[in-house]
Amino acid sequence: MLIPSFNSPLSVNQLSFLQIFAKSCRHTVISMLQNSQSGHPGGSLSSMDYLCLLYAFIISQTGEDVIISHGHISPAVYSVLAELGYISKSDLIQNFRKFGSKFEGHITRHVEGIKYGTGPLGIGASVAAGLALAEKLKKSKQKVYALMGDGEAQEGQIHEVINFVAKYQLNNLILFVDFNQVQLSGSLAEIMPIDIRSMFEAAQWEIMEINGHDYWDIWLALKTTRRDQIKPVVIIGETIMGKGVDFMEEEGLQYKSTWHGKAPDLIIYGQATKGVWWMPWC
Repeated sequence: MLIPSFNSPLSVNQLSFLQIFAKSCRHTVISMLQNSQSGHPGGSLSSMDYLCLLYAFIISQTGEDVIISHGHISPAVYSVLAELGYISKSDLIQNFRKFGSKFEGHITRHVEGIKYGTGPLGIGASVAAGLALAEKLKKSKQKVYALMGDGEAQEGQIHEVINFVAKYQLNNLILFVDFNQVQLSGSLAEIMPIDIRSMFEAAQWEIMEINGHDYWDIWLALKTTRRDQIKPVVIIGETIMGKGVDFMEEEGLQYKSTWHGKAPDLIIYGQATKGVWWMPWC
């Protein structure tokens, strides 16, 4: 299978590859969390489709920086890196969140393929802005990719980053917001209603709103960002917390935070992985 050109749409084979790739990553996430009995499945699963396409079709070729600001979705990122062969899948599943393991619960740079460790919300977005500024000063053509959660936009630091990026015209920064509308203890609407689009509009970013589970949508947005941008770009991906596991999706569609940070027990694990392919090549 050929990596798609930025001038072409996804082929049927490329789409099929992504579907299988993401399904295997989701299986890995559920297996990791069941074994550790600790971690965050909800946002990991909602961010998965964007991460799979980004890493498989762009980062694997360019080696550009990716900063995960909502560091608790480490299961998703680690599973993608395992699928690509950066790390051992069996080691990851057996040792995620175990004492002495490099596979910590939040993103850590001790894992191969991770640029910067994150935990406190808001910090990763700031780091991504700094990296983008550095690339601009070097007159580099490299892009910087950042991901953040929608609840994270309630952090004051995110407001500062949005304006900082606008001031320095960091048109090499592509920020993805995982808009599943659920945060730690409830829905965004219940905890702290915010208008995420308006936050970026006020700073005159280029805004793309997509279906965060539709590979056609994701690819169109990402290949558009490869042209010479005038403004920094935010991709607001509408997603479902727990995507890919039926009973988790049901809760996510009701904007319940049930699976934000709850690991599946052995019985739930069996239900969650029923019919999910295991891809053993990594």
